[in-house]
Amino acid sequence: MKSEGRMRGMDAERAVLEQERITAVRQPKR
Repeated sequence: MKSEGRMRGMDAERAVLEQERITAVRQPKR
């Protein structure tokens, strides 16, 4: 049952990275 928590954590990290990438694309750093 621990594998479920691990997969969830990886999903959360992936979502954060994707969100950050989208934000960077929408608002490029100057």
